[in-house]
This record gives sequence, C-alpha cells and structure tokens, in this order.
Amino acid sequence: GVNDFDEAAMLPYACDLVRLATSSRLAPDLPDSNKSRAEAIVEGYRRGLEAPGPFFIDDRVPWMQALANRPATKIDAFRTELNGAAAVAPPPEISDLLKEQLPAGAREIVFRTWQRGGGSLGRSRFLAIGTWNGGSVVREAKALVPSAWEWANGKIGPVGQFQVVSTGRYRSPDPFLKVRSDFVVRRIASDSQKIDLGEEDAWAFGPDLLAAMGADLAAIHLAGKLRADDIRSDLAGRKPDWLHNASKAVEEFVLTDFEKWKSFQQSERG
Repeated sequence: GVNDFDEAAMLPYACDLVRLATSSRLAPDLPDSNKSRAEAIVEGYRRGLEAPGPFFIDDRVPWMQALANRPATKIDAFRTELNGAAAVAPPPEISDLLKEQLPAGAREIVFRTWQRGGGSLGRSRFLAIGTWNGGSVVREAKALVPSAWEWANGKIGPVGQFQVVSTGRYRSPDPFLKVRSDFVVRRIASDSQKIDLGEEDAWAFGPDLLAAMGADLAAIHLAGKLRADDIRSDLAGRKPDWLHNASKAVEEFVLTDFEKWKSFQQSERG
C-alpha cells in the first residue's frame, strides 16, 4: 500500500485521483465497494483524456438532473439562511468589490456574513444582498487561500491559479465568477449553488458520478501543462489496483492522524 502511494506521487494527476478515491472511501454509506469506486474513477479519467470537456447535465449526465433540481422547500430554506446571516460591515475594499459585481442599478444593499460547508471553515465570507428589477440579487466574496499541499511542500503560488483552473480550455466558465484581492466572488442564488449530496442522495455516489468526476479531472489536467500522452503512458505502467491500494494507504493515514488530533484536543481541554 505504501509503495503504491509513493508511486502515485510521481505525476501530479495521480495525486488528484488518489484524493478523490480517498474521499469516496471516507464518506459514509456509499454504494458499491471501495475497489469498484476506484475502478470507476480511473475509467472515467481515461474517457476524459480521450474527449475532454465540461459536463452539462442535460447533455452528458442527464441522470444528475434529480440532484440539480431544487424544490420549493429548498428555495425557502435558502431564503431563511440568507435572512439568518449576521449583519456585518466588511472592509471597504471588500464591500466595494461586492457592489462592483452586483448588476448596475442594484439598490437597498445590505452586507452579511455566514458560514457554509466544512472545507472552508475559518475563511472570511461576506454577502452583498440587494434589490434589482423587483427581485433579490446576491453576491458572495470568500477568502481564497492556497491548498494545504502547496503550503506543506513550500510551493505556494499565486492564488490566482484558482481562476486559471476554472476558466481553462475545457471548462464552461461561470460568467459571474471573479477573483479579486485574494477573494473569489460569485453569484449566489437558490438555483446557483453546489449540488447537495447529503445522506438522502448517497445513491448518487455510484460509479456514474465517480466516473464523471474522474473525467472532469482529466479535462482540468489537460488544460494545464500535463500532456495526454504522458499521462496515458504513466497509467499504462501502473498495476490494475494502484488507485485502490494507494487510496487505502492514504485513508489509513488520515484516520490515524484524525485520532491523534482528537487526543490532542481532549488533552487541551484538560
């Protein structure tokens, strides 16, 4: 397992596949086996190398439509969440940035802050909520930071790389997504958010979704400096279960590290 993990670090593309496969191992109650999920990721990645491009729900992945639909109850929950966000006075450069990204003529603008998800806890997140043509418009500014991998390896580059990736050759860029002053600004709406994959949607983590994620990674990688021929050559030299074994090794490391962190927290509380 450890040898497979070391091997996976040879090319940057493999690290991203290992991270995705490890996430699927750590998520609870997913269908299929760890091995079959790893195989789906690799197979999707291979397909993405052959035909890189964005995934449109009504075209390449129509089965995902059920996840993208937002019933009225979710829209109400979104409004409740906005109304519950705490009022705040952002730094002047951030409030100016948010107002700049609202449609011209937006009025009755208020600023709020909120906390979302688990992967960006601790980052500053500001909202500008205004009225435009009789309806509500919302923009969010979230602090953008380099990845922990870059920090640990002393390879921190410009955070503007986020926009390079999101607007790459094989992407379908969000016209409202901007990066300014180390903040990413985007449009927020009940129908313009990340797909919620809670426990009730665990079925969606089957081979189809993981294969689509693998293909999407290929499209991102090919928009950068990696060449498809180099990646194919590297993949061809790997053992059939390399991703399964590598993600298992990383999963064990993450769980051990988590137990150490919990023990530390308990000792700190005394």
